[in-house]
Amino acid sequence: MFMNKISSCLFFKLVLIFSLVGVNQQTRTDNGSNGLIIAGGLLVGTGVAYVTGRASSALCYYFAKRCYEPEMELLQRMAYKESVLEEELVPYILEQHAQANEAFFYNPGEYKNYPLIHYKKNLDRYINNLWYLQLFRLGTEMRREISTFIDKLKMIRRYIVTDYRYIKEQRQFDERS
Repeated sequence: MFMNKISSCLFFKLVLIFSLVGVNQQTRTDNGSNGLIIAGGLLVGTGVAYVTGRASSALCYYFAKRCYEPEMELLQRMAYKESVLEEELVPYILEQHAQANEAFFYNPGEYKNYPLIHYKKNLDRYINNLWYLQLFRLGTEMRREISTFIDKLKMIRRYIVTDYRYIKEQRQFDERS
């Protein structure tokens, strides 16, 4: 609640600054409407960028949480039994990849026979997107939550990259190219 007030306060400060720029621009030009048009355009552009950034970061975070829900469950269970990732993560990935390959509308392209490389590539994409989009989250509570989620995804990534099956796939993929 407090962070929402801060973010809205920051937004209104930006509105005030752009309004002052427009008024200052208006006094410098012969035609006063040009300055107001510039200030209005800057104001609308800033508002659209702000709202779009907030919405896209929220959507990306929501989809990432939904997509990696089973992996997060494995990480929670890992606290009780450390071998959970070793026993269940890679078989889960292989099963999901096999189901996706059988789907009519799915086209994995060059990664059809390389499920762990495909998984890592998608995981890296989510990690990068979340890292960039957390910049639009002005509330420290939500930013901290996204950062924690990114750390968990990086933990899964480290496990995948160090797994011998991934290393074998990577060698085969590199030899193919």
